[in-house]
Amino acid sequence: MTLTATFDYARTISSHLRAMRSAVELVAFEPREATEELVYSMLLWEAPRQKADAAMKRLMASVIDINELRVTREEQISAVLGKTYPHSVQRSARLTASLHELFLREHAVSLESCLAMSKRDARQYLETLEGMPPFVAARVVLVCMGAHAIPVDQRLTDALIAVDVLEQGCDIAKATGLLERHIQSGDGLDAHTLFQAWVDAGGRPLRGKGGTRGSRGGSTTKKASKSTTTSGKTRRKAASKSTTSR
Repeated sequence: MTLTATFDYARTISSHLRAMRSAVELVAFEPREATEELVYSMLLWEAPRQKADAAMKRLMASVIDINELRVTREEQISAVLGKTYPHSVQRSARLTASLHELFLREHAVSLESCLAMSKRDARQYLETLEGMPPFVAARVVLVCMGAHAIPVDQRLTDALIAVDVLEQGCDIAKATGLLERHIQSGDGLDAHTLFQAWVDAGGRPLRGKGGTRGSRGGSTTKKASKSTTTSGKTRRKAASKSTTSR
């Protein structure tokens, strides 16, 4: 029977965070009103920040307020987002469905009662809105309530698997649990912002300080260290021989 080596998530996640802090620029965070944050989070789900920023401006300029956005046809929202926007049709359907159910629950497009709940209950409330991706619910409670949450979508999950921070086959639910377990509560917002910027930049391996490659066993680092030591000894012997011959 072949045994699979245990994947050291504590090491891979903390190493990747250190590497991102050294290599990725932390974008300034601009808070919004809670329902606007829900809309923006829906635009940011499975999409780059720059596209979401531009789409948010276009979308809010096309309506009087979020209540009007709620009753706007999905086709119109999709048209405002544009044909090249990721998952444009599905995103528009999810957005209107979530806003409509929020209205049915609250008789207004408002998150006031949700924000008055405990952080755990607020997250569950948002997650049970029709069409609501877990990424969006997590981001709203993180940003608006300071809850311990890490927004995770498929883009981030796939990127972390590709650089060996997460194991092959890891899904969004497992990735969310692992990241929230190994990232401290007070670091959640910075971690989310760094993850977003890193994925937007291509999600490439970070080989600087605290890099993620070779994190499963550390054999690459050890071999490199041995090679460096050996070559250093060789250079010193050669230098000594050269001096003696002179």
